[in-house]
Amino acid sequence: MKSERLESNLFFLLTSPRSGSTWLLDLLNSHPDIAALQEAFLKKNRLWDDPYLETFTQYCSNRKRAVRPWVTFDYLKNIQRYPTAHKIIGCKMMYKHLIRHPEIIPKIFIENHKIVHLVRENHLDVAISLANRDKYKFAHTKEKKKLSAVYLDPKFVWNVIYSRERNHKIANFILRKTRINQITVTYESLLSEHRDPTLNAVFKHLDIPINDIELKSELKKINIGNYENKIENFDEIRTSLAGTKFEKFLC
Repeated sequence: MKSERLESNLFFLLTSPRSGSTWLLDLLNSHPDIAALQEAFLKKNRLWDDPYLETFTQYCSNRKRAVRPWVTFDYLKNIQRYPTAHKIIGCKMMYKHLIRHPEIIPKIFIENHKIVHLVRENHLDVAISLANRDKYKFAHTKEKKKLSAVYLDPKFVWNVIYSRERNHKIANFILRKTRINQITVTYESLLSEHRDPTLNAVFKHLDIPINDIELKSELKKINIGNYENKIENFDEIRTSLAGTKFEKFLC
């Protein structure tokens, strides 16, 4: 299907797991000018259900010679050729994918592809989300669900905090040094009174007019309520974070 496209019709939602990226991508996908795809560099093919685009792993396995960086460049072109009339195409990319495939970085810069960098600032919420995913065996839902409090091992919480802090610093360093065309937004801002200004900034960055279009997502937020009700061993976690700069996560 032939369509009128922007000069650079590709953007990446750069983020880390349990940061609200699936919800944000679903929200963007509800705009008629945006085709928001899934996690293209995902290794687990069973989670991919796009009939028009293979994952990078599938793309490589279906070729006799898959030599990097050329196969990576070809795959990015394949994403851009996605059969759609939308003006811009986007897909999710985790920090680990960018680090695993560093040849993507100069390609993004040279071809002026855009990055929407999504950060979840509260690492404790990430720890709760990871624990719930492991306990209940699902990560997203379109139905309202009431979950019981989950136990958090303090060591696990600190591992999440340290790994997220490190990954955010690495990502910010790469984006700053490479001068990639990017905007950074926080998951928290998208859930606050700053939601509309934040979304407006994202659409301005993508050169897409938002106009009066109502953006929707069927995905429901799972972790609702105060921390005393979400964390089974709340007092233990509060004591562990007390006196550190991370105790603000409990506010």
